[in-house]
Amino acid sequence: MRELSKWNIDKLKIVEKRTPGGKSYFQMFGYLPDGKKIRKRFETESEAKRSRREFVLEIEEEASGGEYRNTKLSREDERDAEVALKSLRQIDGEHTLSSAVEFFKSNYKEKSWTDKTIDDAIELYVDDCKNRNLDISTLTGYSHRLRRMSLAWGNRMVAEVSQAELYEWIYCRKPDQVGPWDKSARKTVSNNERNHERATLSAFFSFCLSSKWCESSPVVGVKTSTVKGADPEAYDPEEVRRIMSAAVRYEKLCPEDESLVSCIAMGFFAGMRRKEIMRLDWQDFDWEEGEETVAIKGKGKGLKRRVIDMTPTCIEWVKPYAKAKGSVWPPNQKKLNYRILALAGFKIDPTYINCKTHEVLAPLLEDSNDASRPSTIDNGLRHSGLTYHLRLTNHDGETALWGGNSPQMIHNQYKGLKTKQQARDYWAILPEGSNRKAIRADKRWGKLYGCDESN
Repeated sequence: MRELSKWNIDKLKIVEKRTPGGKSYFQMFGYLPDGKKIRKRFETESEAKRSRREFVLEIEEEASGGEYRNTKLSREDERDAEVALKSLRQIDGEHTLSSAVEFFKSNYKEKSWTDKTIDDAIELYVDDCKNRNLDISTLTGYSHRLRRMSLAWGNRMVAEVSQAELYEWIYCRKPDQVGPWDKSARKTVSNNERNHERATLSAFFSFCLSSKWCESSPVVGVKTSTVKGADPEAYDPEEVRRIMSAAVRYEKLCPEDESLVSCIAMGFFAGMRRKEIMRLDWQDFDWEEGEETVAIKGKGKGLKRRVIDMTPTCIEWVKPYAKAKGSVWPPNQKKLNYRILALAGFKIDPTYINCKTHEVLAPLLEDSNDASRPSTIDNGLRHSGLTYHLRLTNHDGETALWGGNSPQMIHNQYKGLKTKQQARDYWAILPEGSNRKAIRADKRWGKLYGCDESN
């Protein structure tokens, strides 16, 4: 090796020369061991010597046992070939580099996608959701979940995210795993919440796939969690009475806010979904006496529109607030709803009601998070309406038509959850000044108001 190094250095000479204009430069020239002629020009002597040393080091690395290996492969390519051969030898059978290359060529697919960062893709996806008129709550939920992914992977390319990473993200339980939830609370995250996370990411990566930012969706192979079935819960009549009274009371305490009485009443006494109420306009109501109805705008490819016959209880609560037109849903209803539930005696996190400095509400709701208060029921307004409607009609089909579900689903989910007396008390929850005698005389709703005891 020492003789080889000396030979290389002796054969590569550096001399100072001048251009016709008199400018000085340094030239390195000579022959490599394989006979290749070298002639290079440099502005300084140090550059020339550094280049000569690089040639020497390269030749020394290619030397083996003091012999120079005359090959056209660079040292980097040679190392790559050695790694490839080592990997091939781990597979049973005789395999050569050339056969491996031929297999790769026959199965190679040209890149069919465009690189796009997660951050850029999220921005475009949210814009697409807005263009498709997704409702505010869905859009807010999507944005919140995607924002968490942006914090973790925002600068990565969409196509780089693997199925294994998405699986860990959705099902993370250990502190050292990458996921959207607080590390201390991961073990308590419900399967239902994990399924919601998966659904959001599935929609996002489907959009990325259709936009050709990835070859396939990494969510496809991640299965949904099994969610244990549970009976829906309904509020007791006394709890419903407190909520409706609190809604009326809130109007008097905070007249500057829009009323939420009609929205709450339509959930309880028309069995409407929150998103259905959000889409309502006052023009959707028909107030013709004896045939009061509300037409609910459908969404998606299925049912476009369904019409609900309004119960007398619903009419009594809603009609006083009717307008010629305009949205039924107040823009700040979430905060108002939490405040009303807190006024009704339910446990509500103070950060949700945002009234620490409110002169009237602050002293009334200072103990809103007290452990002795009962918790609210998720989707409790609609669950209550369907439960008490079915209990007195005792007809799966009637309640299914009224609630916009299948008779089988109504039977399986709501049958027998409350007593008949509780149902009677529920439908008798009316605003002050209502003509209870006239309501009981309405033959259309006899089963709900006690003038039909056949069931």
